[in-house]
Amino acid sequence: MARSPKRRARNFYLLGLYVVAVLSGVRTALLPPWTHGTDVALRLGLGLVLAHVVLADARVAGRPLPQSVGWQIWFFWPVAAPGVVIALRKWPGVLYLVGHAALYLLVAAVVALGVRWLVA
Repeated sequence: MARSPKRRARNFYLLGLYVVAVLSGVRTALLPPWTHGTDVALRLGLGLVLAHVVLADARVAGRPLPQSVGWQIWFFWPVAAPGVVIALRKWPGVLYLVGHAALYLLVAAVVALGVRWLVA
C-alpha cells in the first residue's frame, strides 16, 4: 500500500525531530550545560522542526493550517505546537504528543549515555 505524500512529508519532519534529539544527546554528553551557543541553536532547530511537524500533521489530519501560521508556531513553539496538535486531534493528539515527547527524551538520553560510554 502506497503512502500518501502528506504522510511522507510528516514522517520526514518527524525524522528531523529525532535527528535533533540525537544532536541534543551528543551535546549533553560532551559539553556542560549552557556554555556554548549549541543550546540556543538546538532550541531554535527544535522549534523549527516542530513547526514543520505540526503543519504537516495538520495536512495529514485533513485540517490544513495556512503557511503564514508557521512562523508563529515556530516563535511560540513551547505552547503553540502542543496546543495546535491537541486542537486538531483532541484526545488522540494528547497521546500523540506524549508518545513523541517520551521517544524524543529516550533517544536523547540513550545517545548521551552511549557517547559518554564511548568517550570514557
